Amino acid sequence: MHDDSLVWVGNTFVVAPGPGSLHVVIDNEGEVPLTMRGRFFDKYATAGKADGTGLGTYSIRLMAAVPGGDAAIATGDGHTRLTITLPCV
Repeated sequence: MHDDSLVWVGNTFVVAPGPGSLHVVIDNEGEVPLTMRGRFFDKYATAGKADGTGLGTYSIRLMAAVPGGDAAIATGDGHTRLTITLPCV
């Protein structure tokens, strides 16, 4: 059963309104490797993918920052949660 205060898109993407901001939460199975956790949003940081450019999460954080938002990860217990926070205007 889904929480009615959240808007669910599929089974993974959750849009959760917060006070003065909008939180887009993406919860995926698997953990970010220890060697990547400190540089997850760094430009050109990549691991475990033959064709990875290291621009995906860097671009997410950069685009979130333009209107004054941010992006963060929490990883552990077999899951990784990416939270993109954007201000409500």
